[in-house]
Amino acid sequence: MPRDRAAQPGSARPSPVAAADPVAMLRAVADLATRTITVQDAASVASVLDDVVGELADLLGVAHVGLFQLDEQAGELTSRVGVLEGRRFGSDHHRPVRLPTGRSSMPGYTILQQRTVTTSDLVADRRFTALAPSFGVFARSAVNVPVPSAEGWWGVIGVYDVVPRSWQAHEIATVEAFAAIVGSMLHTVSRPPETPDVTLVTERLARRRAELAGARLATLSEASALFALSDDGDVVARTLLDTCVPALADGARLDLVDRRGRAVGTPIVTVGDCGGPSMTTALRAIPAEALTDLVEVVDLAPRGAGPASDHSDRVAHPARRTRRFVARTTRADLPEVLHPLADQIGLVAEPGGGGIVVAPLVLGERLLGVLTLLDGSADRRTTGHLGLIEDLASRASVSLDTCRRLEARTRVVDSLQTTLAPPLLPADPNTTFAARYQCADPDLAVGGDFYDVVDLGEGAWAALVGDVCGRGPGAAALSGVVRQSTRAAMVVDAEPRRVLERTNAAVVSQLDDFGFCTLTYLHLAPSPTGMRATVSSAGHPRPVVVRADGRVEFLDCGGAPLGVVAHPIFDEVAVDLAPGDAVVLYTDGVTEARGPDGLFGEERLIEVMGGLVGAGADLLAETLDFAVRSHRRGDGDDLAILVVAVPPVG
Repeated sequence: MPRDRAAQPGSARPSPVAAADPVAMLRAVADLATRTITVQDAASVASVLDDVVGELADLLGVAHVGLFQLDEQAGELTSRVGVLEGRRFGSDHHRPVRLPTGRSSMPGYTILQQRTVTTSDLVADRRFTALAPSFGVFARSAVNVPVPSAEGWWGVIGVYDVVPRSWQAHEIATVEAFAAIVGSMLHTVSRPPETPDVTLVTERLARRRAELAGARLATLSEASALFALSDDGDVVARTLLDTCVPALADGARLDLVDRRGRAVGTPIVTVGDCGGPSMTTALRAIPAEALTDLVEVVDLAPRGAGPASDHSDRVAHPARRTRRFVARTTRADLPEVLHPLADQIGLVAEPGGGGIVVAPLVLGERLLGVLTLLDGSADRRTTGHLGLIEDLASRASVSLDTCRRLEARTRVVDSLQTTLAPPLLPADPNTTFAARYQCADPDLAVGGDFYDVVDLGEGAWAALVGDVCGRGPGAAALSGVVRQSTRAAMVVDAEPRRVLERTNAAVVSQLDDFGFCTLTYLHLAPSPTGMRATVSSAGHPRPVVVRADGRVEFLDCGGAPLGVVAHPIFDEVAVDLAPGDAVVLYTDGVTEARGPDGLFGEERLIEVMGGLVGAGADLLAETLDFAVRSHRRGDGDDLAILVVAVPPVG
């Protein structure tokens, strides 16, 4: 619908529901379209109109909504129903408000323009006269939409907020959709019921089909949107039932099955106002097998095979299998175990009343579940109605399968991440450890960076920090391989050079041409003055020694990264650690963290560590981690920090 918008002043606030849920508005439009299909008398019209203004007020979070009917001869619009300061009123319970047409009122201006009119500030708008204050109604912004009729315009729906407001596109579209549905309903009800003209009858049938098709499309669109918003199978299942009840049935049950076709979990049951506790009890009491047996496998014609297909054709094009869609309309159609369901909707021996629909949820040739609907109304028993149920079941099947695959993948990833997660650090009175870890991928708990601490016995420890080339699950998996290979190498000989040589031999065949791993390995053993640290590095950033006397120094120990050559040469460097000294191991996620003034770098690393003389392992790790995060912009790389410290005496 064309729209006439006022300039949006800077003081206008955004819509309070713009960030909420546009899908809720889509659901409301679909629900209104479905309800108006069966409206045939004035009482039903009044009820729907009352719901329209109330729902618009709730959806848009406004205090005032009015539905004004146009009297062209009198040149005025008269209020029919509305919401005033949050309270609903109807035509029988209020004094009608009469507004002039033309520029003398906003609804009148809307009829004049024959299009949607919006304003973010009624006080500042000079296109028309704002009459709301004259009636004691405080309003500052509004959306007015003309309600169509066969001859032109029936009237106007007006939505008013008490503050200046910039109306969002989906908010305006919702009001327009409500106006269009109301106009169609009023036109349908106001038409003479009798007409012998074949053309008019045909037109009426065509319009009815269009209305039904529109309602069906709205329902499918709403359900598809809701299915797509969730990656939880339980939510998809509940959404399917909520879509079916009460719009398509009085009660519904959904049974989910596993890959062998066996029911899993407790069936989900939803019953509308027409059902009650007895229908809920009856739906829950039916054995799942009784429902799944109704949708037994049906063989279809082979793909690409015609009626004259011989055996060779069937070999080339194997028969497809699916599940039968079942619509039971008489008690005799049902197995005895389902007769309690028939009793709930008064299903008798002869067709003509309600029915029971059993719809399989199928993807390819695999049964995912069975949807059972109890329908006590004969009005719903149409081909279009059954087609809509089948379409909903089909769309739900795709979403459920996606959720199941995602859940299975998540379980595998969680299991792998548990085995690959950084280990808990040991507690030892003579040596303290602290670590900080971050994975660059927000969807994963572990990445390509890793650390490990191993108790070698007799007061000796092994500590390592490594970085596998790449990111994501592949890098995390390789980091696990390197960690386990390093642990295995320690069993033979814990000397750093030998550990790296054996680890390289174990992983060189498991890294492709573009893969490698850097690693620093530290062996810590008791010494007369404290602890002696022996370090070897495979292409990894240099460790930092933080002395209790204030000195900060790098340990230079070079070597090729793991996985690059078959027989690399690794250097060793040894250093004595006195009480209060510490060694900081880290990955390039520290030194290569990029900020506004460049990389974090080794100089900044020395500066940060130099200000922490005498600090314990945990404070060193925490301060360095905080400094890197403060410097970095964006998500950055994986990061691992491991601090090994000798506690000060006393």
